[in-house]
Amino acid sequence: MKIVNAKFTIKPEKRENFLEDILNLIKASQTDAGCLAYDLFESHTEPNVFMMIEKWSDAQALDNHNKNQTLLTFATKVPEYISQKPEIIVMDHD
Repeated sequence: MKIVNAKFTIKPEKRENFLEDILNLIKASQTDAGCLAYDLFESHTEPNVFMMIEKWSDAQALDNHNKNQTLLTFATKVPEYISQKPEIIVMDHD
């Protein structure tokens, strides 16, 4: 199993745009083959900080997801939303 944690720190004025686009990404990604979980969480201690936690059945499922057009389109918009570079960690879990 592959686990992905992606932390986004969003500009306050871009919050609504970010949420609209990432919710569309979540809906699309949850239907990808091998997606076990794809959830967004918001920090209660840091304003406009979000964590995406993804669980994939295997490396192939994650690789296929990374080619998903909805994800690729979202990725082109991320620079306009963020105030810091996203932190992305990919881990293995047996």
